[in-house]
Amino acid sequence: MITLRASGVNEFTSVTAPQRTRYAPKSATINVAFSGDWPEDARTAFTYAKGIWETQLTSSVPISVTASWEDLGSPTILGSAGPRLVNFGGSPPSGIQANTWYPVALVNAIRGNDTLPSNPDIIAQFNSTQAAWYFGTDGQTPNNKIDFASVVLHELGHGLGFVGSMQVSGGQGSWGLSGAPVIYDQFALNGQGIRLLTITSPSTDLGIELQGGDLFFDGSNAMAANGGTAPRLYAPNPFEPGSSYAHLDEDTFIAGDTNSLMTPSLGMAEAIHDTGAITRGIFEDIGWTIPGAVPTPTPTHTPTATHTATATRTPTATQSPTNTATTTATATGTLSPTATASTTHTPTRTVTGTQSATVTATATTTATETATHTPTATSQPTQTGTTQRLFLPLAIR
Repeated sequence: MITLRASGVNEFTSVTAPQRTRYAPKSATINVAFSGDWPEDARTAFTYAKGIWETQLTSSVPISVTASWEDLGSPTILGSAGPRLVNFGGSPPSGIQANTWYPVALVNAIRGNDTLPSNPDIIAQFNSTQAAWYFGTDGQTPNNKIDFASVVLHELGHGLGFVGSMQVSGGQGSWGLSGAPVIYDQFALNGQGIRLLTITSPSTDLGIELQGGDLFFDGSNAMAANGGTAPRLYAPNPFEPGSSYAHLDEDTFIAGDTNSLMTPSLGMAEAIHDTGAITRGIFEDIGWTIPGAVPTPTPTHTPTATHTATATRTPTATQSPTNTATTTATATGTLSPTATASTTHTPTRTVTGTQSATVTATATTTATETATHTPTATSQPTQTGTTQRLFLPLAIR
């Protein structure tokens, strides 16, 4: 597991939560089991961050997360997380590629049932010894503070599927778990358009590619979100286990970029509360269903008014109307109502009256853990899958 060290750089950037988070109903549910002595404000920030993801993906099956609060060995390690992976071999369910590892939360979303109900889908760890945590959720991270909500959002992204199997050891690059790739691996290619899965594994050639700074993700949705070009992945030399390949490129998607959430480091005074269009595109490419864009609602209101008026009359040809109106509006939503009233009188008498109106407006607005699993789905044959877990750290630099 790699650790990235803090450089002490304050970025002073803030990317707010996406519009769909503010207006859309949840399209997925993330259930969290907290382990360790979590501060209450850390739990609050975690709940806020998971709420963002709950509007970004679609799943009828609740996503389970075990989140631990513990000493990760160095204050510069902010957190780590990984998915439980499942591989159905040569006879997968509909919508899943054969002989390919998938995050189990994604498999559940595709199949519509819980493949491994007795195990968490995601395991995440957060550093209890980091003294600079900022637990606010306003995106206004102070000088020399680290935005905890951004870290949670990032780590959940890994657990949901931003993860691959490429590694480098002794200059030899390799891919696969038990000989099979992760679904993310299917989209990795170099600058010459050569898919990494077509390069011999293990091999020096693959090791060179994984450390050459020239790796891309070429899924059609990710490319569309990046202006028609494949987004660049993080591929430094030397290879950084746990950071290389499974992140967007740090130098391309700098602090303040709306697509910077899934880069390998986080600065101080930096908040990124948007999953980013590119990350959403990557998730759609690997199999997630992404909810459509949610427009800003246009408030409408239907006022109901009651009038009570008393008048005294003096029969004369002089007109001196006096009207006093008191209006109280109660609205659900964000309204900016403007009321205009006009009255035409042709009286032959003096009218002095008092009117009161009440208006109510309503707006519409790898250390490997292996297990054998035999899931059974309606109208599907019995299938056997193997599971593994992967963990990726996030740290600051």
